[in-house]
Amino acid sequence: MVISSKDNDRIKAARSVRDGREPGMIFIEGAKLAAEALRSDIKVEAAFITVDARGRDAAAGALLRDPRIKGAPVFEVTEQIGRGS
Repeated sequence: MVISSKDNDRIKAARSVRDGREPGMIFIEGAKLAAEALRSDIKVEAAFITVDARGRDAAAGALLRDPRIKGAPVFEVTEQIGRGS
């Protein structure tokens, strides 16, 4: 299922983290920063990827197969949601 609504509860929760309203949690955006974070001992709570990035960005797709993400939910979102629109 692709999330396409900014009113989706998962999107609202991610925005709350992004906006700094969730103590102890950080929002990481982009494959390069995500790969860097995975080299640390960070615990992944959830991952979001746009439909287009999954298809065209080999690095982003590889991150989703990283064993350190195993067990964390992965959500596909539209480009509009991925841009924060």
